[in-house]
Amino acid sequence: YLSEEQEDIKIELGDKVEVVGGGFKGEDAKVNRVDDTNREVTIELLDAAVPIPTTVDVDMVRKQSS
Repeated sequence: YLSEEQEDIKIELGDKVEVVGGGFKGEDAKVNRVDDTNREVTIELLDAAVPIPTTVDVDMVRKQSS
């Protein structure tokens, strides 16, 4: 029986991130919520006319350098 340890999520509330996969690939977003248990983040796209919270897997975003 093997267990896979997951590394800690290095993304925090308020971080600016780039979406690197899925339908919003290439878009910039702001993190509104981090769910460590499910390894998901809720983001709002910065260039959207109407900000709609979207939940994506943490591996779909990359933290932007300050």
